Amino acid sequence: MSVRAYKVNRIEHEGRETFNLWYDEEVMEWLGDLGLNEDGFGLIEVRRKDIEGTLEEGCEGRLREVLEKMLEDCGNEDYVQYYCF
Repeated sequence: MSVRAYKVNRIEHEGRETFNLWYDEEVMEWLGDLGLNEDGFGLIEVRRKDIEGTLEEGCEGRLREVLEKMLEDCGNEDYVQYYCF
């Protein structure tokens, strides 16, 4: 099975940010290496089950706040995508 790459012509995003990678160090640690470039730019996909699992384990503070926003951003989907720039 091959994985093809397609040129992106346009990315639309919400008018509000969910988190800021430069300031939310706990969130950056939780996200790990999701394919962002060395400057922290790129598209990432976060699975609902990963968000729910961490919330159930009992995280606190800013990480909990951001994960709750991510869960809200998932809506009815099993994942949420973020464009980090």
